[in-house]
Amino acid sequence: MAREWMASNNKAGRFKWTVVPIPLHRRKQRKRGFNQSEMLAKGWAEVNEVSVLQALIRPRSGRSLTQLNRGQRLRRTEGLYQVNPLLKAQGVHGPSGLLIMDDVVTTGATLEAAYHALRTAWSGPLGFVTLLDAAR
Repeated sequence: MAREWMASNNKAGRFKWTVVPIPLHRRKQRKRGFNQSEMLAKGWAEVNEVSVLQALIRPRSGRSLTQLNRGQRLRRTEGLYQVNPLLKAQGVHGPSGLLIMDDVVTTGATLEAAYHALRTAWSGPLGFVTLLDAAR
């Protein structure tokens, strides 16, 4: 994904933003054994020679969003993510921007929840990248 993006983007060499994967709740990650967004973020970071920052946490678990419409998803994801307390205590410094990484975007509710959480500690540029767009 990162290699294709770099090949199609003539500004790729200037893209040095820190990658922030969408976190899973610890129980779900333990059950699954991995976080797909984190795996994508690590691959992206390696190709683009940038770092991954665990800037977000998901303090509560929740049911699957797959059968919900956009409004329901927005309500369910409101306040779902928080800035990692270790980062909040130190402040987020250094990167030219933060790039939220997720595996799939369906309605954008997850990305919106992550955006709002990051805005509590970061006023710099924020972007996002997803592997798949469920609407296409």
